[in-house]
Amino acid sequence: MKNGLRTLFCLLLMWGVARAQGAGRMEGLVTDAYARPFPGVSIQLSGEGILRRTATAEDGRFEFDAVPSGTYTLTAISVGYKTAIYRNIQVADGSVVSHSVLMQVE
Repeated sequence: MKNGLRTLFCLLLMWGVARAQGAGRMEGLVTDAYARPFPGVSIQLSGEGILRRTATAEDGRFEFDAVPSGTYTLTAISVGYKTAIYRNIQVADGSVVSHSVLMQVE
């Protein structure tokens, strides 16, 4: 019984490590036309069968962890501003992709 639990624990640990290695990270900064950080912007990451959402923090930053390798579209939305869409963003295993987003008044 004890050996079975150890084996199960080791398998779960190895699965978690393997899964983490098969993903990247996306982060970014959203600013307005005056290069000021823009908090509260709705950020959406879509592609490769996933859809994730977040909002920018007070400093205008956002992040998505454990993004599977692939090609994505990043969308930023805020009332009174044009929707910003960035296509064909490549995320590779173990990479950190940084993307700047400029919000323009409608």
